[in-house]
Amino acid sequence: MQSYRGNYLTFQSILIAITTGLTITIINTKSVFIYFLLVILFLSIVFLGLYLLFAFKSLISARGNDVNFWHRLIIKSEQNYSPTERYFTLFKIHQKEKRDRNEYLREIFLEELPKAELTDDKIDLIVQKGLGHTRKVIDFGLFYLILIVWIVFIFINIIYYLNNFSLKIILEKI
Repeated sequence: MQSYRGNYLTFQSILIAITTGLTITIINTKSVFIYFLLVILFLSIVFLGLYLLFAFKSLISARGNDVNFWHRLIIKSEQNYSPTERYFTLFKIHQKEKRDRNEYLREIFLEELPKAELTDDKIDLIVQKGLGHTRKVIDFGLFYLILIVWIVFIFINIIYYLNNFSLKIILEKI
């Protein structure tokens, strides 16, 4: 799962860097013809960046659901072992306690409970169904941060266009 995130962030970073240079070039361009060629390139890169942003968000979310599926199965299967041998369950409790101080999780998962009492809802307490800590930061927060960056680029270029290339100004230059 980390490779998906790494590829996603690397590619978005490259596109944002290219777009930064392209925006600076657009702002410093004096030729109307060159300006419009650069804008076409700019729009293509922005479209690609936004498309990949939403496509990778879906892909990463799907991989997160896959991971949650396997975590649930491992925790359920560990119920066949004594509480001291439930290593993965201990690890997930440790992760959750480190962030939230939920001591009650040890009682739920490390006591000798009948298997029927360990429901998916209880397991989701430590599997962190939906968005865990890392997923909240990277998949949710970073997604919106990158989206805001793309929107800022679009606004910068719209403002520049309106100030320098409106129909009235273009006609005056001819």
